[in-house]
Amino acid sequence: MSNKTVVHLRLRLGELVGGRSVWFWRPNRFGLLVIATLLSLSASAQDWYLQPKASVDSFYDDNVRLTTIDAQSSVGAVARAEVKLGRRTEAGEVAINGGVSSHRYDAVSELNNTDGFLGLSSAYQLERSRFGLSTLIEYDSTLTSEVETSGYVQTNKRRTRLFVAPSWSYSLSNRASLGVGASYTDVSYQDVGQIPLYNYRMTGGSLEGIYLWSERAQLISRLAYDHYEADGLGTSSDTIGLLTGGAFAISERMSLVRQAKLGASCRVKVPVG
Repeated sequence: MSNKTVVHLRLRLGELVGGRSVWFWRPNRFGLLVIATLLSLSASAQDWYLQPKASVDSFYDDNVRLTTIDAQSSVGAVARAEVKLGRRTEAGEVAINGGVSSHRYDAVSELNNTDGFLGLSSAYQLERSRFGLSTLIEYDSTLTSEVETSGYVQTNKRRTRLFVAPSWSYSLSNRASLGVGASYTDVSYQDVGQIPLYNYRMTGGSLEGIYLWSERAQLISRLAYDHYEADGLGTSSDTIGLLTGGAFAISERMSLVRQAKLGASCRVKVPVG
């Protein structure tokens, strides 16, 4: 036979006062402290947010290697999972987001790959200035990363990409603002062998001015500079561009943008050895 001891602890938060059909609760000091704590926790929780997302898609590709010789077809599936954790305040926001995607082919298993990324974004607002920072690390396959760049998607090789972009904007007046930005990109490949893929770096900077002509119209002018340098080739290039134009909001969902571009590029090959 076992003995069981139960301890009851009661905390008095207040008392009910009133009469007949009208009653209300009158808290004591401890009750007021509990209410203040819960309100503080509630306000603090609203500053933080968590946004998970996941999906699974199926596909059919009649030419998985994008080649005109011995084209192969396959069905497959893509599973994606992403999550974003951040905190918002009146002065700014900081967020970390990451994700993983897995591609699986039924008939061409050597093309199966798993990609991932991890990013950090932050912004801080002062009275007239706004500071921003965006960073991103990607670890993916050339099967997907080279579709819009080199086009070499016939083999499954790994690619690592690092991107960093700080920014600063300053409000000159209620209508005019000035922005300065910089960026750095580093891309490297693993075990590419004879495939013409080379590690490269890009650095850039920009100066932008925006003027609000009216509630719907704004004028935009942007000066940009980019420097490209590739390993193994001894090649570097510099590009300067000027963009000017304007935007007009026809409605809340539709806008008209007109731009004019002017650019110059210089390519230099540096002897190696």
